Amino acid sequence: MCDLTLLPPVLVNIVMGYAYNVSLDSVKDSLGLYMVLKSMRLPFFFYRDTVWNWHDRIFHENPLKVFLPIEYFGGRVRDLFDDDAMYCFLLGLDFRKRKVRMFGSRERWLHRLNTNWCTVEPFAAYYRMLMRSEYNVMKKRTENILKFI
Repeated sequence: MCDLTLLPPVLVNIVMGYAYNVSLDSVKDSLGLYMVLKSMRLPFFFYRDTVWNWHDRIFHENPLKVFLPIEYFGGRVRDLFDDDAMYCFLLGLDFRKRKVRMFGSRERWLHRLNTNWCTVEPFAAYYRMLMRSEYNVMKKRTENILKFI
C-alpha cells in the first residue's frame, strides 16, 4: 500500500481527483467531518444505512462505514441521519412526565432537530438518560386500535 504523505502535494491532489473526483481539501474536510460524527458516539439507529448519492444517482452505504466525500451526498450532513427513527422515538415519549419534559417539549426537540444537525448529539444524550431511567418514559399502548380490527 502506498503512503500518500510521501508524495508531493500536487501529486496527492491528482490522486484524490482521480479517486474521488474532488480535491484533496474536500477529502480532508469530509474526513474531519466524519471523525466529528464518529466522536459523538450516537446510537446506531440514528444513522441511515444507505444514503442517496447524487453523483452516481444510486443509494450508497453510509459514508461513515464506506468512505465517500460528503459532496457525493449533496454536501448535506443531515442526510446521514435517520430522521424517522428519531421522530418515532420522540412521538413515543410521554411528555406528561416530568423526567421526559425536563429538557424541553416535543415541539422544541423537533424544532431543534430540524434546524441544526449538531443537535443530534444532545438528543442522543437525552435518549441515553431516558433509557437508563427506572421509570417508564414511553406512552402506554392503547387497546382501542384492536377493537377496529
